[in-house]
Amino acid sequence: MPLLVQPTLPEPRGPISMSVVELLAERAPLRYLAKVETSLADADPAGLDLQLALYVCYELHYRGFDGVDGGWEWNPGLLYLRGLLEELFLNDITAGVG
Repeated sequence: MPLLVQPTLPEPRGPISMSVVELLAERAPLRYLAKVETSLADADPAGLDLQLALYVCYELHYRGFDGVDGGWEWNPGLLYLRGLLEELFLNDITAGVG
């Protein structure tokens, strides 16, 4: 049986991914945090920053990250932020398709 190897948290690419990565890296009992606050006003839906933040949120449902508490997978605040990021990305795709 293959050994499951968890990746390390990636280097942030901007303020959005930095907020997510720093939150997960704290290793504090913050998994009960109700809401994650970060500014999405200037976010580029197709940019590396937003896409990396989405990847990090999604990866929690697969292998997770080395040293990150698995409880983050269903954290309401992080799920809320992921929903906002998905909405920005989907709206951008929809606008591009017409």
